[in-house]
Amino acid sequence: MPGKQPYSIRGDLPRFRPTSPGEDLWLALRDMYVSDSESAYPTLELVDLPRWLEPPGPFAERHIDVAVTTTAYRLLKTAKRVQKEAALDGEATRSPAGQSLVEDHVWRHMVEHMEFAALDPRPRRVLPYLVYRSLLAGNADIGTQARAVTLHEAQEPIDSQVRCYCCGDTLWSPDFETPLREISLDHIWPRTLGGVSTPDNLLPICAPCNGAKEDRASWSVFGVVFDHALSERGGHDEERLLGLALHRRAAGALATSEYLTLKEAFVKLGPRTDVELIDEAVDRHFFNFRAHDAEKFSFTE
Repeated sequence: MPGKQPYSIRGDLPRFRPTSPGEDLWLALRDMYVSDSESAYPTLELVDLPRWLEPPGPFAERHIDVAVTTTAYRLLKTAKRVQKEAALDGEATRSPAGQSLVEDHVWRHMVEHMEFAALDPRPRRVLPYLVYRSLLAGNADIGTQARAVTLHEAQEPIDSQVRCYCCGDTLWSPDFETPLREISLDHIWPRTLGGVSTPDNLLPICAPCNGAKEDRASWSVFGVVFDHALSERGGHDEERLLGLALHRRAAGALATSEYLTLKEAFVKLGPRTDVELIDEAVDRHFFNFRAHDAEKFSFTE
């Protein structure tokens, strides 16, 4: 279990080890969602959100991360709108006046449009600040040094190859003509949700996986909810999307159980290779799939 978290509303919930301000924001929102369902927050909108994603059933509680991720997107969208309307450049955004402007508008949006309790000090102290830090993190590009360190760490110790962390395809080897520096890097926690552009949040990725993943952060926002993604439409893209979702679910479970960063969890898991049913006797539901063998990754059940 983790130690004390500086930006947590509640410190006793299991959590992965964050490396980005956006992850701190997501975890703070998650803590509020789980612990305060009968208070003024989370909002009725958040409580109702899972209904359009999945009919009521035993898996409904697993859509908490959908509600939390959607809320984080909304708060960061508000911050970006303030930055744009006020014509704040990087320096102005980082100034005390810029910080105050962004945080004030974010809090006003929370109270007026998301029904947060105006007098409750907990989200007032924590959330606008985390949104502001996430905005700054998302504005930063991948630097040359961060790229070099990430690619060096990703090289296999035996053959020096670099593989996609999602599907395992070889992206580079010493006999390739393509320069190593041109390999695409994925923000494990997306920049749009406050992910940092540092080696702790970067891994090599192939173009198909990068295109399918886009800027999704939580495993249940991958748009694959029912089994018809495989059995009815039945395409390679749908299977890749489902594999990415299950891979993210497994990484989140491992990171939480061992208090790892998401990158550490993905590296420890290795690439996703297969998508299979867990129980043939159970309806082919999204949560009845897995991307790894049960013996090695039984905690994902």
